[in-house]
Amino acid sequence: MHYQDQEKLSHLIAQATSDAFVAVDPDNRVIYWNEGAANLFGWRADEIIGQSLHLIVPEIHRANHLLGMRRLTEGGQSRLLGKTTSVTALCRDGRLVPVELSLTHWEDSETGKPAGYAAIVRDSSERRNLEDQRDAYQRKLEDQFSAIEATSDGVAITDPEGFFTYLNRAHCTMFGYSDATALVGRHWSILYDRQEAQRIEQVAMPSVFKEGSWRGEACGVRRDGGIVEQDVTLAQSPSGGLVCTTRDIGEIKRATRDRIRARERLLLVKRKEMISRAVSGVAHDLANFIAVIGFSATTLRTKCRPCPPELKRIEGVAKQASSLLDSVLAPNTAKQPPRALDAKSALETVIELTAVTLKPNHSIRLKAQEDDIALKAVETEFLRVMINLCNNARDALPADGAGSIEVTLERLNPARRISKPMIGEKPELPSALITVRDTGCGIAEEELARIFEPFHTTKSYGMGLGLSVVSEMIAEAGGSINVKSGAHGTTFQLTWPLDTRPLSTATARTSAQSTNLRTQES
Repeated sequence: MHYQDQEKLSHLIAQATSDAFVAVDPDNRVIYWNEGAANLFGWRADEIIGQSLHLIVPEIHRANHLLGMRRLTEGGQSRLLGKTTSVTALCRDGRLVPVELSLTHWEDSETGKPAGYAAIVRDSSERRNLEDQRDAYQRKLEDQFSAIEATSDGVAITDPEGFFTYLNRAHCTMFGYSDATALVGRHWSILYDRQEAQRIEQVAMPSVFKEGSWRGEACGVRRDGGIVEQDVTLAQSPSGGLVCTTRDIGEIKRATRDRIRARERLLLVKRKEMISRAVSGVAHDLANFIAVIGFSATTLRTKCRPCPPELKRIEGVAKQASSLLDSVLAPNTAKQPPRALDAKSALETVIELTAVTLKPNHSIRLKAQEDDIALKAVETEFLRVMINLCNNARDALPADGAGSIEVTLERLNPARRISKPMIGEKPELPSALITVRDTGCGIAEEELARIFEPFHTTKSYGMGLGLSVVSEMIAEAGGSINVKSGAHGTTFQLTWPLDTRPLSTATARTSAQSTNLRTQES
């Protein structure tokens, strides 16, 4: 191709491109200016050709521009030749525009020095704007990410299949993880037990996918197995996954429960005070009536030969009632210390007193494996515990059909596994195991947890204090009690500490020590 043809082709290419194409001689005068340059800088070719290139060089950069060209003309090197670089150019209307230029030169064939310089110039304003927008968006994302990481609320994101893609520090810490490494890529249900995960699937997810969000409470599981009580908000992300925001409300819940318990205790104390005042108001007169009954029974016993057992029973019960009333009228009297109590003899007394109150088709029996089991107990308290339990068993028996009560007494084998007590602790000292089992109507499951609460009763009569008193006496004695119930009856299982000293002759039979319940004929 001839030189003229090459020149024409170069001219056609320069005019066809939308980029600016500019050429100058060694003296910095414009010798070529295409349509792209006219559109970019505002100067027509006939206006600028022959003029100094300084027309498009900002004044602040002109001195450096001239130095660079002089260095190239004298055979020096330029850092711009052969590279694309970003600079600022000056338009005819005074605007400064960011541009990218690629600079090259051609040499004089005789001297070998630069004979001129050419550059392809492109307006980079739009790209710069896009980059600025991108950088601003990136900074915004970084600020948001920093805020999410700094918040005390847990934040987690899943993909549409429910697998974690992101968890902030608070979310990881809430569940006992140091960072998200062990959780990213795993399903959200790993943080909940199976039952709670199913509840969330059934209750929360339909609202999320139908309405866009759901808020409620959930119980998660920490890495160490602890429970995390949460306030949870779930929302659907644009990608179809989940965005979870959660807050640990365990402390708030515990504080609320503590306030409720404190209020209940206060109400209970007030109610007890009211009952105590009411009881004290009638106890004195009732004690007079009991004294008349006991005195009359004693008088009749001395006149009757032989003395009927019912009369002796009336006398014994009257004395026991008098003793109980004394504890009401004089609550500050020093309490009787525990001593060795013949368990079998005491239970025989309870069986005898309960038997006379049973219907003809009901029965009660004692099953004692040993005769020398000695309890460490205050006799009247132990008898009150057992009478309460046997009376409850009696009241649970069917009104028309047959029914039975069985009381068993045995030493507790340390190797025997017993249920966790509802009241008291599992015994560590030598203890007796006493079981009261009936074939009655049973106790509803929702009532079992409350049967030892004061004033709670399922009967149509009574105040609900019997089992409350029982639980207090057992716990104070160092024993424990548990209850199981079903359609075929109820079983109370209690332990009572043993007195390791052998029963003496004086304590061998409860009836010989205490005539409060069974007075022997004199």
